[in-house]
Amino acid sequence: MTGTLPTSDELWKLLNQDPEHFEKPGQENDKETLIWYYDCWLTAVVGKVYWGEKYRHYKLETDKVPMGKDKKERSLCSAADVAFGLLTYDNCRDRWIAMFELKKRDPGKSICDPV
Repeated sequence: MTGTLPTSDELWKLLNQDPEHFEKPGQENDKETLIWYYDCWLTAVVGKVYWGEKYRHYKLETDKVPMGKDKKERSLCSAADVAFGLLTYDNCRDRWIAMFELKKRDPGKSICDPV
């Protein structure tokens, strides 16, 4: 990523690309954005228990693994998880950008401080 959050349309487009797209010359930014999505964003949405380093580097998000006390097989990341994550991303992106800009301008200021 070049320092800015992609739009939800840009993110959705990347998620629908063939894997070969990311290996073509000139697609380094797309690849970096996709890695950010899987390593940072999806981990935040689903949680480290389900999509932490123990699984995300070795499994697909649709794989099922034994989890919990009952060791029942559960999907690492459901379609509903992805949909919720994209919905949250779409609804909150502008606010996050404003928060990042505020922190950049005034590192000691909290967004909860009165204006």
